[in-house]
Amino acid sequence: MLKVFIVDDEQESITALKIKLSFCEVATKVVAVETDSRRAMKLLEDLDIDILFLDIEMPGINGIA
Repeated sequence: MLKVFIVDDEQESITALKIKLSFCEVATKVVAVETDSRRAMKLLEDLDIDILFLDIEMPGINGIA
């Protein structure tokens, strides 16, 4: 099972991605969701994940910086 972390400031996008992941042939489990980029960076240090879905345009710190 692939462990997924979703970082996005739009709840609608998070919900849509969770729905799409439910149809994947490979089993996935969303282990964390964060809407704040700064908190997401702190969580990354402690999480054991396989896939990170990261919104590029977010308030504060963007997905590239």
